[in-house]
Amino acid sequence: MDKYSWAAFHFAEAASDAEWMCLAWLYLDNFHVDLALWMANQRRCPEAVALALYWYSHPYVCADYRKRGQISRCHSVRYAVFETVERYFDTGFYSVSELGFNPARDISESVGPLSFPLNWLDSLPEGDSKGSPRLRQAIPGVTVNARRLIDEWREGLPPRIAEQVFDLKE
Repeated sequence: MDKYSWAAFHFAEAASDAEWMCLAWLYLDNFHVDLALWMANQRRCPEAVALALYWYSHPYVCADYRKRGQISRCHSVRYAVFETVERYFDTGFYSVSELGFNPARDISESVGPLSFPLNWLDSLPEGDSKGSPRLRQAIPGVTVNARRLIDEWREGLPPRIAEQVFDLKE
């Protein structure tokens, strides 16, 4: 594991729930794909973060790539993330926290051509009924505007961690 990945995992172990949501949001841009899979497998993962990871994995896109046999390593990990969340979501595996997430109104999202707020449910195929219905429902709570929180972050890490990593690289 390189120093950058090690620092990201080390940071996540002690990060706040809001910082976990920021890491999930960064996963959208292909930062921390392996970390996202690790997060999805942790009991400590807040339920709202798990729900965000599920939708940020673009589950239906990954499933389509997989069916066609055209899945890259990144999409393969994303597929594993959404399968993991799907498996654990209704089991009480994930922790309850004050965080909320609404897949029909994601205010943290404003990347590239995507509009803000984003309705992830729009990506569902017509008549889809796969997975738990709870994966389509909002989790009430504090909504983290990850985009605003990570303005000072560097290469997907908060300044205090990024400085250490980049000092090590030099």
